[in-house]
Amino acid sequence: MTLLSVLFLSITAVAPAGTPVDGIVAVVGSVPILHSDVVSLLLESGVSPDEARGLYHGDPLYDAALAELVQEKLLVEAARRDGLYPTPSQVNERVELFLVERRAEFPTETAFQQALSASGLTLATYREVLAGTMAHRMAAENYARGISGTAGLTLPSDPAGYLSENIVAFREIMGLVNLEWIYLPVIPGNTVEAELLLTQVRGRIERGETTFDVMAMEYSQDATARVGGDLDWFDPGDMTPAFEARVTSLQAGEMAGPFVTPFGVHLVMLTERDGERLRASHILRLVPVEPHDVQRVLDTAEAIRVSVTNGEVLFSEAATEHSLDPTTRFEGGSLGTVFLAGWDASLAEMVSVLSPGEVSAPVQIERGAAVALFRLTPDQTPDLSGFSPEDLESVVSSFLWQRAFNETVDSLETEIPVFYPGME
Repeated sequence: MTLLSVLFLSITAVAPAGTPVDGIVAVVGSVPILHSDVVSLLLESGVSPDEARGLYHGDPLYDAALAELVQEKLLVEAARRDGLYPTPSQVNERVELFLVERRAEFPTETAFQQALSASGLTLATYREVLAGTMAHRMAAENYARGISGTAGLTLPSDPAGYLSENIVAFREIMGLVNLEWIYLPVIPGNTVEAELLLTQVRGRIERGETTFDVMAMEYSQDATARVGGDLDWFDPGDMTPAFEARVTSLQAGEMAGPFVTPFGVHLVMLTERDGERLRASHILRLVPVEPHDVQRVLDTAEAIRVSVTNGEVLFSEAATEHSLDPTTRFEGGSLGTVFLAGWDASLAEMVSVLSPGEVSAPVQIERGAAVALFRLTPDQTPDLSGFSPEDLESVVSSFLWQRAFNETVDSLETEIPVFYPGME
């Protein structure tokens, strides 16, 4: 599913009896928040369309998304009050930059326009929708940017010691947890035609009949085709794990594939290596992920969860056997100590309510391109050994800013009325 269709997917599911399909779920000052606004945010955060349409007030994911929107609207109202609302020219500049980024995700302008049309939009209406969204986001950013300046934040001289002395506050504000996961990419199933084509292309390159960049310009179906498939430099973690797992072992000039990732079928050539940094080119044949592909992975994840919960297998053993994240698979799925405050709000909320040792239900991540199981480790003692001094300074700085932000939002809630129709 394209980004455009995710952002503007129509809400067509039938709501529970007595619940309107769309309606006002909160009012901040004079600004309403619609049920469809919450669903759109859930879709942006990677919740599947079917799941998002079935969520309503009372569900942790839904309430977390609603709380995020309420916070944003509080900041928007405060920015409007204090003269920090962006000008039309500033909004238009942001919209145009956003459109440039979105167009780059499509091989041609025609493909971009077709995606708009499939979402029920024209370019003019898309710009109009974006302008309203961008204006609010920019206003919230403007107001939030001033919080650190007015809070008088001073970093402690010993960030690690400060964190250790304030563990409870860091857990509450930064979502500090020790976490494990099992990562399962959603791989499209109907790939035979694409794999056959790229096998033939690889053969032609290996026989010296042509070059990789020429074949990329002819056959690749993503935006890199025009530059011969060049992906430029990337660091570990920049690419999807299913891609990195096949590329990291290559030497310059070697090819891998055809192989399948959530995006389709790839043929890759490593062009340069600088330590862990890599530069590669690829030829991508797009293969859409079908609903049954997603359901297949969800069913696999649920079967793994049940076997772990029933004590048939340890979580670490299941991670080693099933997870396709190359950086954690052979570490029992351990993500170590993480700070959920840097995660998507809905996903962070889902993980934060787990008890130590509990395995989450399967959750779609990466805009539906993968499914994950998460588990809080039984031992929640933070391990800061993997954090550099710079990382710890950044974490403590974020903590101090977030604490000031929370205090500001609490203050705004006493100044700007927030009303939840039908919830009080």
